[in-house]
Order: sequence, then structure tokens, then C-alpha cells
Amino acid sequence: MSRRGTELLVEASVADFPAFHIDPHHLNDLIETHGTPCELRKAVWCPCRRIETAKPRAGCPHCRGLGFCYPEDMREHVIAFVLNRMPRRNMVAAVGEIVTGTVTITFPLGFLPGQGDMLFPEGEEQVIHETIWRAEKQVEDRKVRARAEDVRTLAPRQRPADDTLLYPAVHEVEHLHWIAAGKLRRGTMADFTVKGNRVVWTKGRGPEAGGAYVVRYRAPAAYVVRPAEPLYRAEGTSGYPYRVEGQRLDKYGVPDLR
Repeated sequence: MSRRGTELLVEASVADFPAFHIDPHHLNDLIETHGTPCELRKAVWCPCRRIETAKPRAGCPHCRGLGFCYPEDMREHVIAFVLNRMPRRNMVAAVGEIVTGTVTITFPLGFLPGQGDMLFPEGEEQVIHETIWRAEKQVEDRKVRARAEDVRTLAPRQRPADDTLLYPAVHEVEHLHWIAAGKLRRGTMADFTVKGNRVVWTKGRGPEAGGAYVVRYRAPAAYVVRPAEPLYRAEGTSGYPYRVEGQRLDKYGVPDLR
């Protein structure tokens, strides 16, 4: 008996309650009922990777330095949970910070995501800032080496690359400018047009070849499955839907280490 005359009860044990189980099919029904319609683009490595470092080339016109290509026949629609959007700030070195926008993605049963896969949630947009070098030119390293070893070898030809924005579809260019004669010059629709994700300049307009310009634009949100392997969860032999961490496309990339 307590001081107030109340009888003390023996504390209950966890063993007194039946085991709690989550049916993976019930969880799958929740995803399909309350999830977000998305387009999933499966990734394959781009052959542009350097022989010295196995890192992708920053100026590759096929992968834009991401290291992955997205074949048309490996795209499909899926409903997934896209949750926990947050800008994560990590302090680096002595000063400064790195900001990486991340989300948690849970796929329905039957979907096995892989590194580099890209997800486009329906109805979500992102604002992207990007620097482009107009008509950028890159020379293959092996061609430069061949000329260094034999002066009779012709100098490698340089072909200007298209001015390609990182996101595959652009809804609206909000601002574009560059520096000319020490002043900021803003581009207008008379100076350029955007076709898909390519900036096409009017002849005689814009910065000179090799010159940098900055674009602020809006595009459908895109998240890339991070390098960590998809998390497999199971109870016994019953597998649950895969969960991965996705990173904003414009924050994802691998340094072009030479």
C-alpha cells in the first residue's frame, strides 16, 4: 500500500504483449496510396571516365560530369515516398560550408534502386544557379600525349561543345548575365533561346567563346540516389520496400581529378 492507500501494481513486461509485425504489403499499400507520382530514370556508368582516376570528365557532353547516362529504355513511372527534405550544411576545412539538399526516398516493393538513379517527383520545381563557359573546348588527353611524343603528329582538333544546362528540362530562365568590358551584361530573348536544356545564342550576341556566363533557371526537381547502397530491410525472409537517400541534382557531382 502507498501512503495514499493506493495499491501498487506490478509493472508489465514487454513479454506480456504479442509481437508487433509490419506486413510489407501493408506498407506497400501506404506508399501507393499516399506517395508521390515520380519518373524514375535508371543510371549506367558513362564511358567518359578517365583512365588515370576512373572519375568522369567534367566537360563530357553525355553525362555533364555526373558520371552516369540515362538510356531512354530504362525510364519508368513509380509512386514513392519522397520525404524529409532538408538543406544539410556541413562545415569543411577552416572556413566555409557545403550545402547539400537531401531527401529520403522509399520505393514500393519490386523496385531495386541503384547508385546514380534519378527521380523526378511530379509537381515539384527547383531553382538552379549554373555557370556555363560558352562553346567550351576540350582536348582528349591521349591525343595531347601522342603529339608530345612525336612532334610530327598533327595538333588535336578542338570541337566546341554545346552550351548544355545540367537539368534535362528547363521551365523558365529567370536571369542570365555575363561580364563584358568590365560591366555586367544581362541577356534578353533577343540574345538567346533555350531548346530543351541547350542555350542557343543569336549570332553576334552574348559572351565570346570560352567566356563564362551565369544562368538562374527553374526546372523540375531531380534527385540522384547517393553513393551509399540502397538499404535492404527484412524480417526473416520478408523483404520491405527499399529506402535510399537522394541528393539534389545540382548538388551531386564528382570532381574531375586529372
